[in-house]
Amino acid sequence: MATWMKKVYDAEGLTEYPVGPNAKYLADKFGPSGAVVLCIDVSASMSGRNLREAKKGGTGFIDDAAAGGYQVGLILWSTKIAASIPPTLDIAAVQRKLDAADVVAATYLAPALELAHSMLMAADVTDRVCVVFTDGSLSDQRQAEGAAALLKADGIRILTIGLGNEAARGLDAIASGEPSASASNADTLAGDMQRMASGLVASTKRK
Repeated sequence: MATWMKKVYDAEGLTEYPVGPNAKYLADKFGPSGAVVLCIDVSASMSGRNLREAKKGGTGFIDDAAAGGYQVGLILWSTKIAASIPPTLDIAAVQRKLDAADVVAATYLAPALELAHSMLMAADVTDRVCVVFTDGSLSDQRQAEGAAALLKADGIRILTIGLGNEAARGLDAIASGEPSASASNADTLAGDMQRMASGLVASTKRK
């Protein structure tokens, strides 16, 4: 799986895992290395096991990304935005939003990408990443590709996880082109989502 956290050596880094009690103080003082928004499909086809595994994987992703020094945001999406929280160091708040996720409607990604774009550009960080998960083909493929192009133009990296080959193919035009966990299945989804973040190395920016 991809190691997508960027590291720079111009400030004190986090050298302990799990991070120690002073991690938040250091992040506040020196600034987090980056911000990542996790966009999880909650369309009707995600009902049951798929959503349970996505929640499990999302929990692991959130924990590992935060341990790597990243602010973490969350967007739950279907036809429209079901719930969201901008990138933050308050991981408990992000987890509560994820825990409350439920399935609704169909699969339209463009609104989620547009919201992730505005969230990430508002974050004062050195690295901006958007991670997209879906279990099916996109109902707005063309619009989603257009929205993704705007993120990429602003230097935001897009990583994707598709549940099954059909979903992965639809995400090919969305992703930034760097190695990512582009295909998964119900048995491996939780682990694949967590491993996408588990290799990330903390970075900080001196203000």
